[in-house]
Amino acid sequence: MTKKIYHGVLTAAALFFSACSAPAARIVPRPEINTKTDVLDSTEERLNEAKLTFTTSVLEYGAKETDPLKLVRCDNKDVTITTDSHLDLSVTGDQEVVYVLHLSDAERTEKKTFTVKDTRAPEIKLNDQSKTLDYGAEYDPYGNIASVRDPVDGDLKKAEGEDDTNGYYRIEGSVNPQQPGTYELKVIAVDRNGNEKTDTFKVTVCEAPIEEAAAEPAVPLHDYIANINTKKFHYPDCPSVNNMKEYNKKPYYDVTRDDMIAWGYVPCQKCNP
Repeated sequence: MTKKIYHGVLTAAALFFSACSAPAARIVPRPEINTKTDVLDSTEERLNEAKLTFTTSVLEYGAKETDPLKLVRCDNKDVTITTDSHLDLSVTGDQEVVYVLHLSDAERTEKKTFTVKDTRAPEIKLNDQSKTLDYGAEYDPYGNIASVRDPVDGDLKKAEGEDDTNGYYRIEGSVNPQQPGTYELKVIAVDRNGNEKTDTFKVTVCEAPIEEAAAEPAVPLHDYIANINTKKFHYPDCPSVNNMKEYNKKPYYDVTRDDMIAWGYVPCQKCNP
């Protein structure tokens, strides 16, 4: 076989086997997937979508603290809420609470402002709503106050001079025991936060008593013997009575000297009745 024919055979064989064999597979590199990062992104998204709702934003003034966690709810039950803040109900005004929301390893903060208000006024108790006072009698209107008390701060004191910043009470009006009439007095109570309560009561001063005229001394009564002839009257033991004729004697019992004179008799100059 010639050299030319031999190379042709080899070339044909190579073409045959090339056509019959499968093409070689091409390897394409796969993109890397960071599972941890994807999970973290999803957790933060869920946490950011979580919403807080509050039972109230206004709290009543009181003597204790309250737990801010009792006032908040989250719409995602998987979210945990914590806080280092507290609410002091003994101080009125705005107070800020910082809530921390936790979900797996993610967390975020949210701030909420609460307002503490004192809406309850003091309570006034009186002994009497009305009182009658004798003319000229001494009277202290503060004695009619049984108690003045604030629901939180307790007993309030009588105002002395300037108003007490811790709360006080006072009375407007006065009573003149020397002037008959009806007087209305107002009790004003103010607590430490400025809440005010009022109540009123009346005091009636009686008229002055009418002074009775001094009774005239009683005129003494006596027994007399009158002489109807001489028109003189005597005490029964007068010596002149023994010298009278019986038919000229006329006795009078339990009468006054003036009565005898009014009846036309004159007193005896000896016994001077």
